[in-house]
Amino acid sequence: MDVKTNKNEGIDVMCVIMNKGTSNEKSLMQNFSSAGKNLDTLFTEKKDVEALSLFTEEYISKIKKTKLNNNLNNLYILSFISTKKNIYIVCFKLYIDRINNVKTKGFTEKIKNIKTDHFIDSKLGDIRLYKSKKRLELRLKNNIIYDKHTVNLYDIE
Repeated sequence: MDVKTNKNEGIDVMCVIMNKGTSNEKSLMQNFSSAGKNLDTLFTEKKDVEALSLFTEEYISKIKKTKLNNNLNNLYILSFISTKKNIYIVCFKLYIDRINNVKTKGFTEKIKNIKTDHFIDSKLGDIRLYKSKKRLELRLKNNIIYDKHTVNLYDIE
């Protein structure tokens, strides 16, 4: 977490650039040791459920440890989103108990990553597990800038 408020809230701040369809990535969890070592085998064997489970369980553990060590009540992801014309901000509440609801939507065509569902509203973004990077990444969809909870902070032009 990047910020701890006076109400013991933890805020993970991210800044992404909006591309044509989605933003660049925000790494949520990277692991080259235990989960990462098994990832190549699980991708080869097309075991997407097991691969995703390894990373979501480690992400839950990481978040719980952060929450406990810093005496945090609630956790948030605050995102600054830049386009060629504007800078936006949106904040997501992170529910640790819901991370287990993240489900695989299968491998991409070339089996380079696993698509998921139920981490964030699918209209706003998604997370993917990348084999080569050994990490779980959040990407926002470009229609998030039109969401009622997104605020336009600055007009560049």
